[in-house]
Amino acid sequence: MTNNQHATRLTEIIRDISINNLDKETIWESVEREFEKSGHFLSWGYISQKARNDFLQKYIREDILDQGKTPCDTEALVDIYTYMYMLMHIDAFRVAKRMTDNYTFNDIYNDDHEEVLLVDFGCGPGTIPLAIAERYQPENGLNINYLGIDRESEMLRLSEEFFQTSLFTQSLDISISDDIIRVDNGIEPKKIIFVFSYLLSQPRINVFLESFISRIKDIMADHPSVEDFYLMYINKDYTGENYTENEEPKSAWYEFLDMLRSNEMVSDSLSNFSKCSNYTFRKFNNLDGNDIDLFDYPRPVYVKLFRLYKSEVNTHG
Repeated sequence: MTNNQHATRLTEIIRDISINNLDKETIWESVEREFEKSGHFLSWGYISQKARNDFLQKYIREDILDQGKTPCDTEALVDIYTYMYMLMHIDAFRVAKRMTDNYTFNDIYNDDHEEVLLVDFGCGPGTIPLAIAERYQPENGLNINYLGIDRESEMLRLSEEFFQTSLFTQSLDISISDDIIRVDNGIEPKKIIFVFSYLLSQPRINVFLESFISRIKDIMADHPSVEDFYLMYINKDYTGENYTENEEPKSAWYEFLDMLRSNEMVSDSLSNFSKCSNYTFRKFNNLDGNDIDLFDYPRPVYVKLFRLYKSEVNTHG
């Protein structure tokens, strides 16, 4: 146990399952080498522990993870990603679920969450269900209905470990197949929320946009009794990844919205506007999982949540 004021049952589980696996000695050796090459006027042995922690965070964020864009295709990279970004994204969702234009996630999810299927594109290690479980902390664990999608099998493996902890109901049926983790509580869903959290800022994500539309349609078709569908966008900006196509500048989020419109899956009046709020988030220090602090300055999170509708437009050609 830790006496840190920012520690919770969740942070201890993250520490035990993921952070304790880090090769701390090798990482610190790499950080020290990079620091000595940086040309700082003090040597490593003369800087404070806080300065070391700050340089550690910078080294992991920029050199190892490339601001979250490095493919996490090994267990070691997944654990480093979890150390660096999980609390940030959990705390972003904590703010995001309370804000949007016409609906909030809380409005849609809270009252009957057992009957809501969360479909999480780019689910990573299960950040969003962990954020929900940390917030509500039901005595017998969160009885969630969830479908996570991620290309990296190691991400799905770690998310499975988290779902098997006391944060979640132990009767859940958990299975992994291809790029999906399915966590089934045995209750037929009455609503489905499709979530895109930070996914649309990934490099070359534009090549997957049409497949996202097709997948949403397939999931809708697989649940013919569901009538209420929603899509939630969460990101560090309001455009997603910017790219050039045929010498024309484009952004992944706006292109995705246009695809939804062309497939008649959203209201004609839906705008591109995403609501923004600043938030302060927790971070792990020292690679030990015990020293948890707040990041030095707030960051923006952009959110949009809106209704989706079944479409008869064929995206399969």
